[in-house]
Amino acid sequence: MLLIFRLACNSASDSRGLLPAVTRPSPSLFPFNLAAVCSDWRSILSKIPEFWRRLVIVVDSNQKPVATFKTLLTWSQDLPLDISIFTTHDELESDTPHGDATEASHVDTLMKHLVPELHRCTRIYINTIYTSSLPSFSDIFGARPVGAPLLSELTLHALTGQEPGKGAPRVSEPVLLSFPSLTSLDIDGANFRRHWFDLPPERSVPVISPQLRHVSISNYDAGMPMRSMFQTLKSIARLQVLSLKNIQFDNTMIEKDSVYLPRLRSLWLAGLSPGAALMIFSALETSYIADITIERSHINFIDGAGIECGSLSLIDIEDGQDLHWVLKDWLGDTLSVTRCPGFNDTIIRGIMGFGAFDSFLCRYLCDLRIKDCMNFSPSILRQMHHVRKRIAADDQVWSDEQVQFTFVPTCRTIKSLSIVGGRPEFSPGDQAWLDGFSSGPD
Repeated sequence: MLLIFRLACNSASDSRGLLPAVTRPSPSLFPFNLAAVCSDWRSILSKIPEFWRRLVIVVDSNQKPVATFKTLLTWSQDLPLDISIFTTHDELESDTPHGDATEASHVDTLMKHLVPELHRCTRIYINTIYTSSLPSFSDIFGARPVGAPLLSELTLHALTGQEPGKGAPRVSEPVLLSFPSLTSLDIDGANFRRHWFDLPPERSVPVISPQLRHVSISNYDAGMPMRSMFQTLKSIARLQVLSLKNIQFDNTMIEKDSVYLPRLRSLWLAGLSPGAALMIFSALETSYIADITIERSHINFIDGAGIECGSLSLIDIEDGQDLHWVLKDWLGDTLSVTRCPGFNDTIIRGIMGFGAFDSFLCRYLCDLRIKDCMNFSPSILRQMHHVRKRIAADDQVWSDEQVQFTFVPTCRTIKSLSIVGGRPEFSPGDQAWLDGFSSGPD
C-alpha cells in the first residue's frame, strides 16, 4: 500500500519532485484525498513526512482548521513547508452569524502555530474573504526580528473589503523582516503601506529581499499616497511584474515621467480610483514593458502614446469610457478586449483608418483577441481586416521601392483573430471568414 501511495505522490508532483502550489482548495488534492478514505490509509500516510510538505487548510465554520493544522505540522516533521490557508466562498454567502468562530479568529489562532515554523516555510498563501481578517505582519512573524530564509512567495489576499461592522484592516508596529529568498510578494494595501513606507524615520524598514521580482498590492480604500508608493517600488531593483488592484489613491499629484522601473515587464491595473490610471501612465516610463492590462478602471484622456507596450489588455472597461483614448497612438501589436461595451463599430472603423479619428487606431496591430463583446458588427470587423490587408500590401510595394529611406507603414495586417464567449450573431459568410483564421487569414 505504501508503494502505491508513493506512486500517487510521484504522479501528483512536478518535475522537481514537489507537489505544485495551491491557489484554491480541492477535495482531490494529494494526500488529503487518500487520507479521507479510512483511518488505516490515514495512519500509513501520516508516517511519511514528505507527503505533508504541502499543507492546505480550509477555514470554515464546518471544519476544525486549528486542530488539523497542528496535526499536519507534526506529520511534516522538520521538512520545508508550502502552506496555503483559505476561506471557502460559501461562507461569504451564508446568513449564519459567525459569533466567536469568525474567519479572523481562526486565522489568528493559526498564525500562533505558524510562527515557530517560519524557518522552514518556502511559501505562505493566505486567502480570506475579508481584508479585516488578514493577519498583519507581526501577527505572522511576531514582534521581534525574524528570519524566513527559505520563503520565496508570500501572499496575503482577500476577496472583498472589511467584514460588516468591523474596523479597518489590522496593522501593527513594523518588525524587522529577513526574506533573502523572497521573489513574490502579494499583499493587502494596509500591510504594504504600514511596513514599507508609512513609517517614522527611526522605525524605517527597507524592502529586505534582493531577489524580489513580483509585487502585487490590493484592497486599499483609505487614500494610498501614489508618490510614496512609487518611491518604494523604485527601490526594488529587480521588479519585473507589478499589479495594483482595488486601490483608492489620494489626490497627491505626481510629476510626469518621474517613475522609472527599468526591469518592469508586466503591469496590471485593476479597480483603481478615477484618474489613477491616467496619473500612473503620465508618470511611468513604459517603453520597456512587454504587456499592460487595464481592468475596471477609467481610461478617458489616457494618451496611448504613453503606453509603449507590445501587448495591451482591456478588461471590464465600463460603458461611457472611450477606448479611442488609449488606442489612438498605441503602437503595440497584440490587443485583447474582454467585456468592453465600448469596443464597437466606431472603434473598428478607427482601426481601419476611417471615421472621426485623424489617424489609424492600433497602427501596428497584428493579433486581435475579443471576448464577451457584443456591440460590434461582424461585417464591419471583416471589412476592417480586408482594408488593412490591402493598405499593408500597398505599403510593402512602396517600402521595397524606397529602401534607402526610413519607411513608416500606414498599418499592418491582422494576422491572428480570436472571438470567444458572448458575441453578436454572425452571417454564414462572416463565420466562414472567421473560421479561415484557424488556417491563416485570407
